[in-house]
Amino acid sequence: MFPATCEDTIGPYYPYSFTDTDRDDLTVVHPGVVLRPQGEAIELRGRVLDIDGKPAHGVLLEFWQADAQGSYRDSADPHFRGLSRIHAHDGEFRLRTIKPGAEPGRAPCITVTLFSDGFSRLVTQFFLEDTADPVLDSVPAHRRNLLVPKQIRPGVYTVDIVLSGKDETPFFEDLHETPRVHGIGPTDRTSEQRTPRERLLPIPAVGLAGFTPLHTELPALRAGENDLTRLSAGRQRAAGEAIEIIGSVRDAAGKPQAGVLVEVWNANSFGRYAHVADDHDYPLDPLFLGEGRGITGLDGGFRFWTVMPGHYIARPDINRWRPAHIHFSVRGGGSRLITQMYFDGDPYNDTDPMRVLMGADFVRQIGVPSLPSSQEVSRAFRFDIVLGRTYFEQPA
Repeated sequence: MFPATCEDTIGPYYPYSFTDTDRDDLTVVHPGVVLRPQGEAIELRGRVLDIDGKPAHGVLLEFWQADAQGSYRDSADPHFRGLSRIHAHDGEFRLRTIKPGAEPGRAPCITVTLFSDGFSRLVTQFFLEDTADPVLDSVPAHRRNLLVPKQIRPGVYTVDIVLSGKDETPFFEDLHETPRVHGIGPTDRTSEQRTPRERLLPIPAVGLAGFTPLHTELPALRAGENDLTRLSAGRQRAAGEAIEIIGSVRDAAGKPQAGVLVEVWNANSFGRYAHVADDHDYPLDPLFLGEGRGITGLDGGFRFWTVMPGHYIARPDINRWRPAHIHFSVRGGGSRLITQMYFDGDPYNDTDPMRVLMGADFVRQIGVPSLPSSQEVSRAFRFDIVLGRTYFEQPA
């Protein structure tokens, strides 16, 4: 068995183009299509709050649920997708969907996975009916009400997701056999505000499959999306050193994961992201958007060209800088991972909060020097991604 790649934070500069904004309404197939999924249309709305009760801006939420008949993966309803993604720019979310049916032995529920700067990933479930359920019943009695949204009027439910502190939402351990307590990144203010203080809760075996979305619909990619060094094929190159990132996606047994979407994003060569939230005064490069996508081949392989990212200061008050790094998002089949690749010998590696939290495992996050496939790039790095615990096989 191969050790899994470490999870890492999504960072504050997750690309807007990756958020699939049309996925906040699962009651329609497409705005221009009359056909609708079967079942009762409902709305789930709420806020994501930090330890001070303030909105947690920029959290990415993924919602995953069964159809109206209680089926996740073999739905008889061809018009229901079951998976939505919402970027809570202002700390609020609003999801329109179909009221899920109940799987055998379960109550109707919606799984929510959260990605944010400050922590790697959190997952929980919300129950639309306060009825017996093995997952809900496994939560300490005094916290169960936090997982049952309030129905404020017919078909409209509301719930706050509290990341940390008083009335902290119960979150579950879906990656490790032994439930963890999340570490708080030293010198990381966002981590202090958003990292749960409570231990993650174990998931009863009957509830495992409902926690990891099956990504069966991947975007149709344009030619050249894996080349971040140009805005489009044949255009002028962005400033900085052009590098190549090659690698593969495999499971813990070493099996290649084909047809998996790999998304990458990184700062430009001056250390700035082309993102509205990045207010550093480093130069913007008009030729560099800093985001790209690719789908793994039969061998699980991927390849990207980008520019060597620059450093940027994360805590001016204590002069803490972030090392050069590249963000990766992996989704497809029954797997979901967000991580970062670092570079050996970077002077800021040892003081980075995520490196401190990973400890000895950090070595697996470093790109290994490799041979470039083209003279158009000056250096190449290999970064193989190993997916940890998954609950079902990818579709053939």
